Amino acid sequence: MTIVALAGTALATAAPAGATFGGDNAEVAFTVGGSGSIHMSDGAGGAGLLLLGPGAHDDASWSPDGTRIAYTRAEPTGAKIIWVADAAGQNAQPIIAGEDPSWSPDGTRLAFVTKQFDAKFDVATVAVANPADVKRVSLSYGFDDRDPVYSPSGTRIMYASLRDEVTQYPSGNISNDSWNIYAAPMYSDGTFGNDSRLIGAAVEGDPDQTNPEFSPDGTRITFAQRAKTPGAVSQVVVANADGALPQVVVDGADPVFSPDGLRIAYASGPAIRAIDLDDHQVADMAVVAGDMLVRPSWRTTNPTPWAPQMTPVFGESLKIQDNVDPERRYFKVDMTSPAISTLGDALQQGSATLRVNIDGVEYSHDLPLGNWLTIVRREELKRYRYVDMKLEDGPIKSVVIDMVRGRLILTGKDGQLFRRTDAAGNVLPVLSTAAAPSLVTVEFVAGEVGFCAAFGGETRWSVPRSPTGTRTLTAKDAPSPAAC
Repeated sequence: MTIVALAGTALATAAPAGATFGGDNAEVAFTVGGSGSIHMSDGAGGAGLLLLGPGAHDDASWSPDGTRIAYTRAEPTGAKIIWVADAAGQNAQPIIAGEDPSWSPDGTRLAFVTKQFDAKFDVATVAVANPADVKRVSLSYGFDDRDPVYSPSGTRIMYASLRDEVTQYPSGNISNDSWNIYAAPMYSDGTFGNDSRLIGAAVEGDPDQTNPEFSPDGTRITFAQRAKTPGAVSQVVVANADGALPQVVVDGADPVFSPDGLRIAYASGPAIRAIDLDDHQVADMAVVAGDMLVRPSWRTTNPTPWAPQMTPVFGESLKIQDNVDPERRYFKVDMTSPAISTLGDALQQGSATLRVNIDGVEYSHDLPLGNWLTIVRREELKRYRYVDMKLEDGPIKSVVIDMVRGRLILTGKDGQLFRRTDAAGNVLPVLSTAAAPSLVTVEFVAGEVGFCAAFGGETRWSVPRSPTGTRTLTAKDAPSPAAC
């Protein structure tokens, strides 16, 4: 095995002869190429236990809760069908024609590739309980796609796509017809938007990039790349979730993160191996001498529900305006925090959710990725604003994310935000004329990341009044984010 250095540090260190990962780390399904069977590693580093087959089984994918396994089986007619079985490989049921299945985070759908839309392989999703419910994901007409996977939040699907795109390198060389990694956002109605390429032309020669996988927390991805030069070997690469900072970690193929995100299992000739991303040790998980092992899929028996990476922040300021005039009612939240300026890339990766809670009265709204418009002002100063302009049917008039100033502005309309009434049905103002709220929290999640801020306790509130009926509540220097 070749040892590949990352930032001056050797990542892959050969483990002692015969070393294996045991316990929960041994729970990996894989395909034995020669027999066309799917095995389960047993912690002993050998061939493991036969799970499915022999004969034409491949593409094993464990469900998020570890109770079911999806796989591809080639039928005698040559057709490939996706099946789902229980954890023992029993009670198998055919789902749909296709291959490369991968589970959604909630275990209700499978992403897969199919030729039902055109002559090339496209990415689609299917409901496991209702195979007639199929949604097309990729729109790369005339190009093949493969290896689809959901993001942990379920807001994106990432896959490899073979496209005739010309890439020019600093040296002047050009390349095309390569497999590269793309991701498509999912909207709140379950449909998908246009995809975008995640990994740029970082390596001369434009290597093929395939088999992408997300880390369990959604902050990183791994994939395999292989140069087109004769004798080139496949390498496992780790990058940020947006494709930035790709780093080669070890020679191998078909990488997949462990359930805790601390290891990557990968195929290496007659073995399935795992590299520890902390101490960089490599150990065998399964070995079948003289054969080829591929497509590892890590199983978890104790799943942890996914949650976005939330950053509690100290909001610099929060301004709330509530106009009680029935003819001019509106509601506005204007928050400033450095954390807001970090949301730009995340807004391009998945749908966003905004929640504001004032003394237990909560407003929550989904903001689909496709509704965001990017407005560039004074490009030399790099001022970016993201404005949702398609909220006609809801209580929101607009949501603005000002990247430069770190500012989030939510404007409601027609008094629909935080509506509350007295016993007679009269609409009451959100902001009390006598006292300020005891606690206001603002939570914003975009894609896999988000932030929350709390204003209360020792926060200094001011409630000036205006002749027009508008009351403005201003908070400075939120004392603690612990409440959110």
